[in-house]
Amino acid sequence: MLVTPILFVALGLAVAPAALAQAPAAPKRILTFPLPSDKESAGKAKEPSSEPSGPRRLHFPGSPTPRVGDMFDLRLEFENAQNLSGIPFDLSFDPSALKLLGMTDGPFLRQDGQAVTVVQRTEGDGSKIAVRLNRPPDTTGISGSGTILVFSFKALRAGATQVGVTRGFAPISLEGMVPFIPFMGDQTTLTIRGESEEKQK
Repeated sequence: MLVTPILFVALGLAVAPAALAQAPAAPKRILTFPLPSDKESAGKAKEPSSEPSGPRRLHFPGSPTPRVGDMFDLRLEFENAQNLSGIPFDLSFDPSALKLLGMTDGPFLRQDGQAVTVVQRTEGDGSKIAVRLNRPPDTTGISGSGTILVFSFKALRAGATQVGVTRGFAPISLEGMVPFIPFMGDQTTLTIRGESEEKQK
């Protein structure tokens, strides 16, 4: 004999007896997200920074090896400039080994078409020259790296000799103000060779 399930009526709703038993709680689902690999992280572009990528400094990019009597050029660069409006420094060398014939400004400070003035003053026995480069006032400063001066020398005697530029403080243009920032100097060693056999004859 089949027994028909008894329906319980509560508040006008028919509820099966099995429904009165509390249903087991559904298992919680935990969502996980894979972390990016080191390779993926390295591939993401970094946000550009307004700070220079390295130290601000004067730098001789090369060391010529002239012979006695030769005239040659020595380039001087400024690295990692930011809003630069001028550069003061001292040039030092041995006047018994080298004769300074002149200096001309490089393309870096005048890259936007502005004129650059170069002021120089020889001190003492001629082994030190005070140099100052200036851009026009009330102009935007220059950023980046490049050649600021080209020195023209004549080699006087054979042997190793040094040419150096001192560290100092450079003026920068910043929202109408002219603060100063420090920069590092540099020194290079030149090897002057003896006269060629053709010149000795």
